[in-house]
Amino acid sequence: MVSIDALFGFSLIALGVALTPGPNMVYAMSRSLIQGRTAGMIALLGILFGSLGYLVPAAFGVGVLLSNVPRVYDMLRVSGAIYLGYLAWKAVHSTGWANVDSRPLAREGHAKLFRSGVLVSLLNPATALLYLTVIPKFVDPARGSALAQTLELGMEYVVINGSVKAIIVVLAGALARVVTRNPAFDKAQGWATGIALAVLALNLGLDAR
Repeated sequence: MVSIDALFGFSLIALGVALTPGPNMVYAMSRSLIQGRTAGMIALLGILFGSLGYLVPAAFGVGVLLSNVPRVYDMLRVSGAIYLGYLAWKAVHSTGWANVDSRPLAREGHAKLFRSGVLVSLLNPATALLYLTVIPKFVDPARGSALAQTLELGMEYVVINGSVKAIIVVLAGALARVVTRNPAFDKAQGWATGIALAVLALNLGLDAR
């Protein structure tokens, strides 16, 4: 079992990561703002589920590979940048996303929202680094199973990250009605989302660890 000190220290890091704007936050917030709170929550579920894809590898020490083989990190980083660039292009060139009354599912159905959330999370280097390189630092072999401690810390991050982003999704969803009543805002939102995602893609593409 993880010590109280380790839980508290990791919770502070998890909270900081959850509050930091990034691909996960931008995607969930934009889906909620454009299609409503339900769509944002589904996207968020996909993001949280995708983050679990790193939990089991972290438990078995795959983080060592990410830390010691730069090309693995670079492949993840470039793939994430490409996918974010695609989302940015789609945000700018797709019209009518804000029309939640008549065409929400034609643009982003529930299954697609979930899948996109999973991909955004899996291709986010920040998520990978937190699970594969940060969590292991809080695991103390003297306190029992490293696997159990890793799973405990991983689920703590899911709860903290999910809670923070759920609040953001709800707040963004409250503005959805404003979007549907103002076509000009619809267009502006598409460009704003596209620019935000493009900036994140550029940062990922050019950034090093």
